[in-house]
Amino acid sequence: MNETTKFRIEEIILVVAVLLSITTFLTILPGDLDFVENLISITLFVYIFYQASITNILFGEKNRKIDFFIILSFTIMLMKDFVNYANSALSGTNFVKPLYQFFVDNSVKLEYYSLIVGIAMLIIVSFFIGARLKIKKPSFSDAIGLKNEQTAFVKSSATFFVLLTFFLLVFNMIIEWLGIAIDDPLLGIFAFFYFIIIIKRRNKTGEGVISDLGNFGNNFYQKFISSFQKRSTLFVGFAGLLVLHLLTDVGVFMIPYIIGLRDVFYFGSILPAGHTALVHLFAQDAAMVVLSQKILLFLIYLLNIFAMLFFLLAPAFIWYKVTKKEEIHAKDFYLPAIFVSLATFFLMPAFTIKRITAENIVGVDILTQSVLNGRNIDVIAFSLVLAGVVLYILESKNILKKDFFIIGVVVSMAFFAKYIYYYFMTSLNYYFLTVKLLFSANEYFLMMVMAVFGLITLLFYSLSFIIFIIEIIKNYKEKNIGFD
Repeated sequence: MNETTKFRIEEIILVVAVLLSITTFLTILPGDLDFVENLISITLFVYIFYQASITNILFGEKNRKIDFFIILSFTIMLMKDFVNYANSALSGTNFVKPLYQFFVDNSVKLEYYSLIVGIAMLIIVSFFIGARLKIKKPSFSDAIGLKNEQTAFVKSSATFFVLLTFFLLVFNMIIEWLGIAIDDPLLGIFAFFYFIIIIKRRNKTGEGVISDLGNFGNNFYQKFISSFQKRSTLFVGFAGLLVLHLLTDVGVFMIPYIIGLRDVFYFGSILPAGHTALVHLFAQDAAMVVLSQKILLFLIYLLNIFAMLFFLLAPAFIWYKVTKKEEIHAKDFYLPAIFVSLATFFLMPAFTIKRITAENIVGVDILTQSVLNGRNIDVIAFSLVLAGVVLYILESKNILKKDFFIIGVVVSMAFFAKYIYYYFMTSLNYYFLTVKLLFSANEYFLMMVMAVFGLITLLFYSLSFIIFIIEIIKNYKEKNIGFD
């Protein structure tokens, strides 16, 4: 099979997967096909990890056999996510209902033995790597100071810790978020841009768009992975994983809130109260105001969406600029829009965030609410228009322009800090309760493994965020914050 034919086949498979994701997300097809779609998504991401070569990333030496066993053990350890998904999707299925019911009925045993088997496989792989595999540059192990001269036991123990870290912070997050939770809206957005670009580019050059997007993705991937293989950029790379938390919630919460369709994985586990789609909230509020205020109400909800997207996307933009060591800047006309949106959010918020309180669910809950609640919409709308005009005048005259932009950066990072704090506390609480439960059940081996997970979580969230803030301050001191 020549490269052109192979490329076309891969392109067709990708398009079919995208279309299947769109139809399941829009609930056009039966719930049973969601099982097929998720299976395809998980398989694709597992294949991506295999192609990326975990051994090459972590140890600097590619070994496909070890890659296979590492990924197999990681996948086995994901049984908890499969059980949670089966429990939330059980009521909407027919043909795969017996399989989901089996997962639910045997959830305790499946989670217990899958974790035991997965950890046992990782221990065996760790001792093999410690005895046989050479650590080379660049690699994550070299970046954290692991050397070939160390004893096999030390290398094996450190390798086990490295593999657990990679599973917890990378593999588990990617598969759970992108492979299960938000693969439908994620691929739906991709499909939109894919078909728009494919029409334009193919008419001009006849070249495949997947190749162009693949080159961009490959370049970004190489830079992102390299940040984990150098000691100087290690925590900047981990900060990128922090940013991924926010980007994920764009797919988990914002897209369903905007278009009115909810994903079963999260919204099937989180209590439905407080998760009303914005179109329904707007309809409820619009029925309570006169015609002239309905337009203002629509703008207020729209500005709330802009504000929340700013909170969720700004840290990713800042992180991207920091990693590329580029100037953090914004277009001149963005500033009034950003601040009017933020002012709207604080005066008449349509969103609020809190810790997720559902059992066995770690993360941050973004809820929706009515923007009225007895507030005077006319007075607030007038104040917002006045603030926008003043900001535009000050900006056009270059008065306090940079200061206002810095305030925007500070506000976005303050939200980021609150968000990460909530995520951090729910994670620690989960591991604390799990360790306590395992101790009472005399499961000391699993207790120690979960304690290690808790330690990794503690170091990851605290150190990564601190380093990220330090890098932003460095940019500020080097005058890399400005405007176009």
